[in-house]
Amino acid sequence: MSRRRTGAIAAALTLMALGSPLIPAYGAQTTLPEIGSNQLEVQDDAINPELALAKEKLVIINKVVVTFWKLSKFKDKEIPQGLTSNNEDGRVNFSYYEKGASEFYTVNANGIVTWEGTSEVIDIKKIPELFSLATRIILDITKTESKDFDHAAIIQKLLAEVGDEDASKKEDFDSIKEALSNIGDKLEKISLFYDSARQREENGDLEGAIKDYSKAIKLSPDSQYILNSRGVAKYKSGDARGAIKDYTKALGIDPRDPLILMNRARAKDETGDSRGAINDVKKVLEINPYDPLAYLYRGIFKGELKDFRSALIDFNKALEIDPDNAVAYFFRGITKKELQDIKGACEDLKIAAELGDEDASKLMEEHCQ
Repeated sequence: MSRRRTGAIAAALTLMALGSPLIPAYGAQTTLPEIGSNQLEVQDDAINPELALAKEKLVIINKVVVTFWKLSKFKDKEIPQGLTSNNEDGRVNFSYYEKGASEFYTVNANGIVTWEGTSEVIDIKKIPELFSLATRIILDITKTESKDFDHAAIIQKLLAEVGDEDASKKEDFDSIKEALSNIGDKLEKISLFYDSARQREENGDLEGAIKDYSKAIKLSPDSQYILNSRGVAKYKSGDARGAIKDYTKALGIDPRDPLILMNRARAKDETGDSRGAINDVKKVLEINPYDPLAYLYRGIFKGELKDFRSALIDFNKALEIDPDNAVAYFFRGITKKELQDIKGACEDLKIAAELGDEDASKLMEEHCQ
């Protein structure tokens, strides 16, 4: 398989989720008290240390969501109930349901939050990211566009409230008061540089984006997510080795971040280090064995090493999890062709073409008549 084709597919897949679908929960689903009550107690007979820590993180998330809600334009509206369920690996799924709102989030013992259908992750130990998550949850609950929600105004109100020593408010805010010290200005600057970088990146100004990401990193050097974003911009600009450096630094902060591991794998493959790429994807699958794109990429990397039989196993697994993945059918077809299974190759290419893969249609015309 040519590196050119792999690069094109990798670029296309940047538009798709690289993250982890929710692992099926065990045990009964638990209804949470109204989040407006500021209580989020979840009972479970099968509790374990990881689960207990994850639930502590969920309490923190809930407190900030409640606080933001009370300070927002929705303060006079009823806050919906939430649901939670436990995963066997010690993570907790949670969601706040309202008409039209259905985002499902997952938090682990380290305070890392992911959600279905996206590769994005948030570390609630970092206050700006915790605040960002709270805003996202409220936007989903209320079906509000981000442009119509004044996040900065909420922060300013929160800072004002923290400075108020009224006893009735003290209990609500003591748990985050220390972390909020002087964060208003810093948060605003980080957001300014980060938002500018994202805008520049979207407009194709990768050099400008990298400069703005660097300014944000200077203010928040321990944010693996901003490091990851700069790495992505470097990768897009053709600096795969520079991207690897950023991804590696980010993984020094959190070695088990699946998105960054996957990004580093793609960058390593771009430099010709397919074996290193496979090792990174292996780590992703150790974290989440249900990620179809991880199997897809590993199969592609193995194909580049001409390990076609092992690649075929990975493509089979990817399609077992995601049976409508045109790219997986395309590469499985190519792999079957390499293994001299022409009939099987044409069958897979036909399915890929039916699912919209134009390259599969061209190959069918050339080899499957």
